[in-house]
Amino acid sequence: MGTSPFIGASQFGFKSFHYYQYFYLHPENILRIIRKAYEVGIEGLQLLPYPPVVKAVKKALDEGLNLKILGFA
Repeated sequence: MGTSPFIGASQFGFKSFHYYQYFYLHPENILRIIRKAYEVGIEGLQLLPYPPVVKAVKKALDEGLNLKILGFA
């Protein structure tokens, strides 16, 4: 699963600001999406190093979700 919607990345055009407000400013919404994705079998996650995304992923791991995390330097 990609996480660029969670930071309001510009490739989403006019929806970027909405994504930023809905996800970046509310990490609990990110966590909700991660949980649902995991429930349907998505275990891999590309982690972008932005505080709200990291916070949501950490909570998911703390809850016991066995995520396979990819990151790039």
